[in-house]
Amino acid sequence: MTYLGKIGLAVMGYLSLTLQPALAIDTALQNKLNQAHKAGELKGLHQVLVYQGGKLLADVSYAGKDQSWGRDLGRREFDDQSLHDLRSVTKSIIGLLYGIALEHVT
Repeated sequence: MTYLGKIGLAVMGYLSLTLQPALAIDTALQNKLNQAHKAGELKGLHQVLVYQGGKLLADVSYAGKDQSWGRDLGRREFDDQSLHDLRSVTKSIIGLLYGIALEHVT
């Protein structure tokens, strides 16, 4: 799969960030991710986006079990439009964005 659209991120309704990535898809990297997933090494992983130097190197999505606050939603296909229950991941994203903002303060 090659991602050709924009990536949008909304954190707790306070921040909205849209990126238009430069494409540099590394098919070897995507193949390694797919092989690892197929071998069961990435159990529970729904999607991987890999960026380096502002370029999107890999974008892969997998089917898997889903839940919402402990309620089983069954198995589903995930893709770039799938919503994910992020929970505490937002703390990491806010910390990352705060660090980037601090770096740019003059």
